[in-house]
Amino acid sequence: MFKDWIAMFLMTIAATVLVWSLIVMLVASLGCEKQAPARPPQPEPPTPAVEVVAFTAAWCEPCKRAKPILDQIERAGALVWQFDVDEYPERAKNWGVKAVPTFFLFRPDCAVLQLHNAAELLRLVQQALGKG
Repeated sequence: MFKDWIAMFLMTIAATVLVWSLIVMLVASLGCEKQAPARPPQPEPPTPAVEVVAFTAAWCEPCKRAKPILDQIERAGALVWQFDVDEYPERAKNWGVKAVPTFFLFRPDCAVLQLHNAAELLRLVQQALGKG
């Protein structure tokens, strides 16, 4: 009787393994285990060769005259970050801004240039971008 019970137990295990094997084969034949096709690599956005950080103020007349020049610099391909010193006083303090307008120019050939003249900034940006 004990032998019959062991034989029946082993047959149950074998049947279970057979059923699971059939399920795995069925799932594999349906393509459920296939991975989705790889997405083509996405091109990374180009890193600008020049970045400008501009600290200005709404009440500052030279800052108002610098706005079209900053727009021109941005259209030329530079990345321009503009901060109003009244809205971001801590940021201006951290950057050591003592007067407005103050421009920081980041170019590949040097770490940082600090300027106060928008026309000079435009000239340096165009030079760095090879457009001037």
